[in-house]
Amino acid sequence: MECKAFHHWLRTRDIRNFPDSPEARAHISICPDCQAIYLLDTRAEQEISLAFAIQEIPQGLLDKIDQRLDLEPDPGNA
Repeated sequence: MECKAFHHWLRTRDIRNFPDSPEARAHISICPDCQAIYLLDTRAEQEISLAFAIQEIPQGLLDKIDQRLDLEPDPGNA
């Protein structure tokens, strides 16, 4: 695999589908530039996935939000 083909693979890969391409793995083992790009891209993909992960809402938070909303003045009655 050449760098151009690796860059195309990297742009179109789905990080959730493993294993990676054997050709891509072979390429990054001999090309430090593409390896660096691969590591940065993988780290960015992982951080993005983590940012969009479903988080558990702390117990009681929804009730507090509802209570606060009940205290808000109704803009239609102003």
